[in-house]
Amino acid sequence: MRDCIRFSPAAVCRSGKRLDLDPWIAEGSAVADCIMICGKELHIVDFKYGRGIPVKAERNCRLALCALGAYREFGRRFAIADIYLHIVQPRMHNCAVWAVTTKDLLLWGESVMKTAADHGLTA
Repeated sequence: MRDCIRFSPAAVCRSGKRLDLDPWIAEGSAVADCIMICGKELHIVDFKYGRGIPVKAERNCRLALCALGAYREFGRRFAIADIYLHIVQPRMHNCAVWAVTTKDLLLWGESVMKTAADHGLTA
């Protein structure tokens, strides 16, 4: 990933980026600690600095919502096929990653909307 970002003029890296989640959560937003796009890959990194419980990347709802927001913002400019969700907990020496296809992430986003609708919430 490092070589890709260093040599690709089309690579994107954003930190502390506020993302709009309105299509999935009414008036919702999230802040991604780090977003990197290189080629057809979207990477979302969530840094955790506490010394508490290790956090998993796999099926992490907050990370998945950030990925949806990042895809919404950058998906028209980049042909994103694969999404990598990272948790980095440096004080616990925990680094976790979960890979998901764009298609699967969008299907998950639809299930979030359906669940919200089932509970009387609107997007």
